[in-house]
Amino acid sequence: MKTNPHKALSTTMARLTALVALLMTGNFSPSYAANCEANLKPLYKCTSTFEDGGTVDYCLATSNVVIPNDGIFSLVADSTYYAGCTCETKGRPPDPRFGASSKDFFCSDNGTGTTSIGKLTGNKINGQVFNTTAGLLGLRSVFTCEAVAACP
Repeated sequence: MKTNPHKALSTTMARLTALVALLMTGNFSPSYAANCEANLKPLYKCTSTFEDGGTVDYCLATSNVVIPNDGIFSLVADSTYYAGCTCETKGRPPDPRFGASSKDFFCSDNGTGTTSIGKLTGNKINGQVFNTTAGLLGLRSVFTCEAVAACP
């Protein structure tokens, strides 16, 4: 099946036009108003517990990527973990609301081969991690984080 290049260009231009309109007017979808990104605190003190019983403490900072409260954000830990994240989708096809969950999110860090899922509850985040990097394949942990004003 051949793709019509004019239709593909037209679709791309329509999406870009909508994005520019959003950025210029600041008129974001109401579903973004209460998503998990909007509920994140700037800084967390975290502890991960690995399946072998070992633990590690670290600071986790939140960072916006492009559009505030669009449900896409970054989590950065001690300059070694930089994950792209999204709030989970609410609804089902044909009307999914991407990035609309107020509590649940998932992240991926290609640099470390880490996939994380988390849940926000008040000032806390709880979740689990799975690593797919060679040598660490199958490394699993759970984590808990609490919002703080500053990390030690």
